[in-house]
Amino acid sequence: MPRVIFTSHLGGLVPEGEAVFAGETVGEVLAGAFAAWPGLRHYILDDQERVRKHVVIFLGEVRLANEGALAAPVSDTSEIYVLQALSGGAC
Repeated sequence: MPRVIFTSHLGGLVPEGEAVFAGETVGEVLAGAFAAWPGLRHYILDDQERVRKHVVIFLGEVRLANEGALAAPVSDTSEIYVLQALSGGAC
């Protein structure tokens, strides 16, 4: 089954490490994670069920565009990484 890896900043919402959920798309796999950890949905998706602006999803080593990320097909060996996109700040 596809593996989902969340960054440590989600430690209060999901257990540390990785989890596996069935699904044929990133969205289906994440739906399994949302069922397991209901508070996670609001962090990753907005009110229109789109990936939030400051969340980035990688499928393996490929960064997915937020607009199509949930529809991206996965295989049983896929690794999905969900992390917070950082922006701004001073050098």
